[in-house]
Amino acid sequence: MRGKGKGHHHKVRAIGGGSGLSSRVKSRASELSKKAVELAAALVANEAELDKRQSQDNSTVLLDETKLIPLIEPGAPGGSKDADVVVPMDFGLNFATGMWTINNVSYSPPDVPTLLKILSNKDRVDASDFVQDEHTYILPRNKVVELHIKGQSLGIAHPIHLHGHAFDVVQFGNNPPNYVNPPRRDVVGVHDEGVRIRFRTDNPGPWFLHCHIDWHMDEGFAMVFAEAPEDIKKGSQSVRPDKEWKKLCEKYEKLPEELQ
Repeated sequence: MRGKGKGHHHKVRAIGGGSGLSSRVKSRASELSKKAVELAAALVANEAELDKRQSQDNSTVLLDETKLIPLIEPGAPGGSKDADVVVPMDFGLNFATGMWTINNVSYSPPDVPTLLKILSNKDRVDASDFVQDEHTYILPRNKVVELHIKGQSLGIAHPIHLHGHAFDVVQFGNNPPNYVNPPRRDVVGVHDEGVRIRFRTDNPGPWFLHCHIDWHMDEGFAMVFAEAPEDIKKGSQSVRPDKEWKKLCEKYEKLPEELQ
């Protein structure tokens, strides 16, 4: 459409098809309405689920190590009889030094590894082969060993880990002992009340026992059990150093002094 005016022309574009616009508006409104209904339904469902959850008992059920039962139940070695070897282990923190101790000894790695000391040319290994802070305890072959681990936990459960064995936890704290189907672990949480664990010495080797909180281990919370040391030197389960061992020594000697 052109408007009249001196020297001017005006173009006006009119949008036709009013019924088409109305149809699109209605369609969009219907779509929005449908989404609103879906959202409202979802909110109602969520509120119903929330009400259901709030009405349920949501108390926390903590893992109870004492109730763990092995799939295969061989029973504790030695049954209810006394163990052949009993090792009392009393741990705690020396506040003066900031070091953890077991039986008043803080573990420190020796310059010569414990295994190499055992493999020396001596016919027999005895306690004098190890320095005090190497904290090594010799265990005889094929005996039932029971460790009594307790101490000052300072309010936390210390995860005590033993290398070389899966052990049976025959008693937690003051609970009754269980020799029939005790929990079988290689790590056990220890509080002030302590635990009693059992294993049979059928795997010769220098086995490390330590708190699995790394900085506690670094602060001396560890010791070594030299199990059947004569059988480490000879026999079917003995350790036989080969050329690869010498390569390890060469690599070790190339390390910076602070890493040796």
